[in-house]
Amino acid sequence: MSGARTNYPRRVPSYVDNSAAVIAHDRITAAVLSVDAVARQMERHWGVGRLVRLVSPATLVRFRQAHRLWTEAYSHNRDVGETERTSAMMIRAWKALDCEARDTGHAPLAPTVWEGRTEDGQVLVITRTSEEALAIAATQDERARTIWTIDELARCVAMFEQINAIKRSFPGALVTAVSPRAESFASDWATGDPLLDVLHPEPLTPGEAP
Repeated sequence: MSGARTNYPRRVPSYVDNSAAVIAHDRITAAVLSVDAVARQMERHWGVGRLVRLVSPATLVRFRQAHRLWTEAYSHNRDVGETERTSAMMIRAWKALDCEARDTGHAPLAPTVWEGRTEDGQVLVITRTSEEALAIAATQDERARTIWTIDELARCVAMFEQINAIKRSFPGALVTAVSPRAESFASDWATGDPLLDVLHPEPLTPGEAP
């Protein structure tokens, strides 16, 4: 007995032409990158977040409005034509900030930097402001650097009250070395003093104060 053979149609994968979507994505990306390039140029010249504080409130409001329209065009709506239009507008907006800051006599960012060598051979870089720190971080440097601002260091130094008290009592005293604090530091600092053998010839019993 032979059964009838059924021929099923062969399924051919459907082809979706997404070339238009790819082209649209590339145009949006190119427009956004053109604005980012100008923004980075301004940040290198004026400092990160500094230029917007050097212009008048009216100019800043217009800049914020342009930035909102640009963000909506490329991020929310993904509109190619509107993204290209608002990107050109944002480039003009950045240049308007630059011109106004120059015309009102503001100077570009000129970081003041102090450097020191840490015990592990790295470079400690200290700047006055966060804008200067960001500007220094953006520069090419092959050295292993750690960048701090004065305010950051002040917050950390405030934690070392005993050292601060000594430096207030003895102006000009310098910290020449710092060692890790062990769990038994509070009780062992005295017993590690070389004068202990002179002051107490007999060994101290555990827990006994020198």
